[in-house]
Amino acid sequence: MTKIKKFKFCRKYGSGLYEKCGGTRFSLSEQKRRMNRKLKRPRPLSDYGKKLLEKQKLRFSYGLKEKALSGYVNKSLASDINTLEKLSQSIEARLDNVIYRLGFAKTRAMARQMVTHKHIKVNGRVLNVPSYQVKIGDIVNFKEGSEKSKIYENVKNLNSPEIPKWLSFDKKNISGSVIEKPNYELISPYFDFKKIIEFYTR
Repeated sequence: MTKIKKFKFCRKYGSGLYEKCGGTRFSLSEQKRRMNRKLKRPRPLSDYGKKLLEKQKLRFSYGLKEKALSGYVNKSLASDINTLEKLSQSIEARLDNVIYRLGFAKTRAMARQMVTHKHIKVNGRVLNVPSYQVKIGDIVNFKEGSEKSKIYENVKNLNSPEIPKWLSFDKKNISGSVIEKPNYELISPYFDFKKIIEFYTR
């Protein structure tokens, strides 16, 4: 996502949804928008508009293409477990998201690039598929050679990130492992998964 697109995304969907919505430009824009809201009553969203908004928030936050997200929804609907939980787990279990959650990358876009450029191994095998679904017991780390890269050095110098409970992080060896399935409660406060499902099943 380019800086301009990210700025427009932050303005439309709010701070905190994308990894970094800060900066002077965004702060001034937020102040201006709050002033305009006081002068002009915002148009209420239709039911369809609310569902579309939730879908777009999720899609852009995780950097998903429309086809990919609709595919996750269809698989969730066909699953034996809770549809909302299955959808959130499928998105969280993406390899690029795991890289981001472990603190290997500052953004999901950067994490996706690291995977496609073949810097990452899963269980000793180099993978270049950002959508790969990690499983319990998987070990994620850098491939040999990438340990000499600037990316690896940046990770070594990072402060210990706030790792979700379903992952563990070995700072000494710069590796992470999946210890349980992604927790639905981790991201459910930020997205209305029910509205997203309803959008695709309307």
